[in-house]
Amino acid sequence: MSHEQQSIADRLARQLHDVTVLRRGSEEYRLSTMPENSSVVQEPLVVVRPDSAAALAKTIAATGRLGVHIEVQSTGHGAGYDLGPDTLLIDTRDLRRIDVDAAAGVARVGAGVVWSEVQSAASPHGLLG
Repeated sequence: MSHEQQSIADRLARQLHDVTVLRRGSEEYRLSTMPENSSVVQEPLVVVRPDSAAALAKTIAATGRLGVHIEVQSTGHGAGYDLGPDTLLIDTRDLRRIDVDAAAGVARVGAGVVWSEVQSAASPHGLLG
C-alpha cells in the first residue's frame, strides 16, 4: 500500500470511528474479501461494515470527500471483477434487519439478509418470500 493509500485509510478510520473499518492483514478483512466467485481478486483499500442506515450514509459521505471508489457486497455472490486499492468495499452483512408487515403482506429487508432468513421471518405469518 502506498503512503497516499495508507493516509486515506487512516483518515477514513478516524472519520468512521464508530463504524467497523477492516484493514488488510486482519482475519475479518480476509473473510470479507473472499467472494463466492473465487476467480475474483479483492484487495480494496479498506472494508467497511456499517450496521445501520446512518452508518452507511456516514461511510458514503466520508468516502466521497476522499475520492475513493465505492463497491458494495453482501454475501459475495455478486462479485464479478477484481477490486484494488483505489476501492472501499462496503460489506453489508451487518445490515440484517427484517420487518414483516403481515397485514400488508410485505417485508422490509436489510441488505445483509440472506433469503433463508426472509423465509424464516415470513413463514410464521403464513407468508413466503
